[in-house]
Amino acid sequence: MPLNELAEAIASTADALESPERLDDVLTSILNTALEALKGFEHAGLILSAKGTVASRIAASDLATQLDGAQVAAGQGPALEVIGEPRTLWVPDLRREQRWRDYVPVAARLGAVAQLSARVQFDRTATLGSLNLYATEEVALEDDAESLAEVFAAQAAVAVGGAAMVAGLNQGMASRELIGQATGILMERYRIDEVHAFAYLRRESSHRNVKLRLIAEEVTQSVTDVERGH
Repeated sequence: MPLNELAEAIASTADALESPERLDDVLTSILNTALEALKGFEHAGLILSAKGTVASRIAASDLATQLDGAQVAAGQGPALEVIGEPRTLWVPDLRREQRWRDYVPVAARLGAVAQLSARVQFDRTATLGSLNLYATEEVALEDDAESLAEVFAAQAAVAVGGAAMVAGLNQGMASRELIGQATGILMERYRIDEVHAFAYLRRESSHRNVKLRLIAEEVTQSVTDVERGH
């Protein structure tokens, strides 16, 4: 793949950082670009692991969805193997493969011949899953194929991790705004200062063992209900 095209593909991942809601589009673009770069592969999918749960996240074709899902259902396969170990796994002939005895027959029945799986990892400790490329015919793997697969896996990791980070920041900002509104309501309602109003919210949160944001929602909702005449 020409260096300039690879650079453009990597740069496009930044879209997910600015618009987390476009994450699926960005991931699909990464998968399609990977298929263009790695000759011989026709299908690509992404499996993610979160809090001990492994699931197919997105795929660039129906066959990739089926193959990703087959490995998740079987609890085995190259896609899951690389999640547990920091490596990229090339399986040139699934038809003769002796490992993953529950997955391989399904893959063969679906028409998969070869598979290349690269670990998706956001940082040194948090493994997010695997990027998986499938071929329905024999593939002569190019020298840089595994390295390229790892580049696209890294792109996917940045996209997923970045989108989650931005979503978390946005949620945090929304929570702070809501708590600020609730504090203002209490200040006006009970003629108290900001310190005492916030202390009231924290006391209710602690006493009821409920998140501060939920207490703030109740306070702001009470004003809305009054305005509506409830």
